[in-house]
Amino acid sequence: MRLTEVTEYILGNRSRVRVLRLLLGVSVPLNASQIAARTRLSQPAVSAALSDLSAFGIVASSPAGRAWVHWIVADNIYVSEMIRPLFEAESGIPHELLTDLKETFGPSALSVVLFGSYARNDITGASDIDIVLVGTDALRKSELEARASEVTERFAKRWGPPLSPLVYDIKEAAALTARAPDLYAAIELDGITAFGLEPREWGTYAQEV
Repeated sequence: MRLTEVTEYILGNRSRVRVLRLLLGVSVPLNASQIAARTRLSQPAVSAALSDLSAFGIVASSPAGRAWVHWIVADNIYVSEMIRPLFEAESGIPHELLTDLKETFGPSALSVVLFGSYARNDITGASDIDIVLVGTDALRKSELEARASEVTERFAKRWGPPLSPLVYDIKEAAALTARAPDLYAAIELDGITAFGLEPREWGTYAQEV
């Protein structure tokens, strides 16, 4: 292996990536059982990942009672220059998505809500970016529909999956509790508001306009 090919080795295995992500996100050393439980990996997979990472000085270990605990070596060159910046960038992606939605639809919307697998942080290769867009009235609803159509290609290029927008005026959104209770429950349970009204506020606002 060449020195310039270490990235492929370190990040080319799902178990190593999961162990790295976990250890970078905690402030105390963890034993192998704790790592396995939190990453949903088997004990042998965790042990193999720790051994591989230790070989590059990325992870250090010491005995603690009857177990060994493990932690990230902060001043390791691969950690400071490659691994930590990568995972810090990854952790900022959800905020970037919410900001993009706010800036794209906020000027015409009363409410912009991300829901579904992206809001649950449980995405798969088949996931769409499910959003609810709520306008004040029929005119604003039409503007939001046009805007969603206009930015579809840009979102697909930037984020990969397509946008899947549900667009309502405020009275239609408020009526979801009665007309589509399962959908409304999913939106309220998982939804993350990128801009404007929370789903629970739709009904109150609709009564005031």
